Amino acid sequence: MADEHTVLSSHRTQDPSELMIEVANAALEQLREDLDFPLGPAERIGGDQSGSQGVADATLKMLIRDRSHRPRLVLLCSSPVAPDLVKRNVERAALAKQALGAAGEAVLTASHAGEFNGISFAAFPYCTPLRDGWAWRLQRCYIRPAVLRWLQDATAATVRPADVETIKSNFTLPLEYLESLKPMPGAIREMAAGALKRLDHGSWLPHSCLMHGDLWKGNLLLSPHASDKPRFVVIDWPGSLLQGYGIYDLIRLADSLGVRGRKLHSHIASHCQLLQCDLTDSKSHLLAALAHIAMHLENFPLPRYISMSRHCLGVLDSVID
Repeated sequence: MADEHTVLSSHRTQDPSELMIEVANAALEQLREDLDFPLGPAERIGGDQSGSQGVADATLKMLIRDRSHRPRLVLLCSSPVAPDLVKRNVERAALAKQALGAAGEAVLTASHAGEFNGISFAAFPYCTPLRDGWAWRLQRCYIRPAVLRWLQDATAATVRPADVETIKSNFTLPLEYLESLKPMPGAIREMAAGALKRLDHGSWLPHSCLMHGDLWKGNLLLSPHASDKPRFVVIDWPGSLLQGYGIYDLIRLADSLGVRGRKLHSHIASHCQLLQCDLTDSKSHLLAALAHIAMHLENFPLPRYISMSRHCLGVLDSVID
């Protein structure tokens, strides 16, 4: 495979393992056979999809160009630590797209997928990343309303009352786990206990909805087919749930897009209407989501999870207390 299109060689990079390099090269060979355009240069970009450099299961991400050097595809290869991660991303993105109906147009799905030596890979159509600095401040002005509206539409399309078994498995058990998680700050464990009491007393009747699980600026891209309206796509779906939790995605997204104060309060209130709960239980939903994540940390470091949890609850408290 050592030709002009070979993605990487072991002397050109130190981060990916040799096995990941082999997977990327095997994927390129398959793409050359399947695509209707000749491949040009391919290069490694960034960390993993969610920007989590240093995480053990981080994916190898490659930009694939055509012979005219135009970006055409992005290739993702799983780490040997989590060989099915990209496969899970592909499968759950497809499920989310189907569940969302019209709102599913914003879900970026794979054009090619496969595996090599037990490690999954997939290629996605190239879309433009959002920028940083002053350019991001301009982009944020026009993309923020569209993304927030999409999230509300996504919640409306997928919200369902949780049945008895779902309440037990998705709400009671995770909240009990969070309450007992010793490394968590005492205040958060007390909040989990409070949410459990509201659940036990029937003061809070949970609803489930689609949850992306990592909805922030880094997982939003601009579609190359933009028209007069802002067009974006949402990527990185391996942590998504069809019967997930409300509020968490909103808090992560709003924090990333700089939504604060009255605007954030208004969006939370709108989501609470869809979830048929009051503002008090916006925190119950958020705690349940954080509890679920705590039970499925995989390679996500516990200290970072605790910091993220405290931050999310702080963002919510800033507008509902």
